[in-house]
Amino acid sequence: NNVIKHSGANNVYGSLTQHHTMLIFTIQDNGQGINADVEPTELKSIYQRVAQLEGKLEISNVQGTKLMISIPLGGIA
Repeated sequence: NNVIKHSGANNVYGSLTQHHTMLIFTIQDNGQGINADVEPTELKSIYQRVAQLEGKLEISNVQGTKLMISIPLGGIA
C-alpha cells in the first residue's frame, strides 16, 4: 500500500532468497523513484532495523525504486 501511495507505481515485485549465509529481501516498483542519497523519514525505521541485524540496505532508482535488504543468517548478536 505504501509503495503505491508514495511512488505512483502500478507494479510491485518482491522476493525473498538465500545466498550462501545471507537472507536477501528485494522489493522493486515501477514508480517515480526516490532520492537514494537522502535518508527519507519514512525509511528511517527500516535503516535502524537492518542495522540492528548487522545487515545492509541498498536503494537504487532504475525504472522505479529497488530496495535490497541483506541480513546475515548466522552470528547475529
